[in-house]
Amino acid sequence: MKINGHLFWDISFLPEAYREFLSLKKNKGLQKQVLTALLKVAQNPKSRFDEKDPGYGNPLKGPLKGMFKIKYKNITLRLVYSLAIEEEVMNVVVISERDKSKVYDLAEHRKDKYEDDLYKDVFERIELPSWFTDSFSEKN
Repeated sequence: MKINGHLFWDISFLPEAYREFLSLKKNKGLQKQVLTALLKVAQNPKSRFDEKDPGYGNPLKGPLKGMFKIKYKNITLRLVYSLAIEEEVMNVVVISERDKSKVYDLAEHRKDKYEDDLYKDVFERIELPSWFTDSFSEKN
C-alpha cells in the first residue's frame, strides 16, 4: 500500500476485529488514534528484535508466539496482529480494551479458530477513510 509516497504493508482485519474497529466509529478521535498507530507499525511490522530488519512489532510469547501487539499509551486499548510475511500483510486479530488478559484471551481464541490462516493473506482489507488519509497526507 502506498500513501503520499510512503510504502506500507497492507492491513487486513479478521471479521471480529473489523467489527471491533467499526465500534470505535462513535469516537472518531479514538478510531483515528488506532489508524495512526496501525499505519506507523505498517511501515515495518516485524519484530523490533529482528537483527536483520528491526521493525515496530512487540512480539508476544507463549501460546500467542508469532503474533504482535500494539499498546496505546493514552487510551485503554490494545491491538494484536499477525503477519503474512511473503505477501507483506498485517492481519489485525483483535482490538480490545486493556482489561487484564481480555485482549490476549480473545487473540488466543481467534488463533484456535483461524489456525494457520492468521499467517496468510486471506482476510478482508479495508479502505482507509478519506478523512484519515487526507490528514495523514497533510502531515507527511
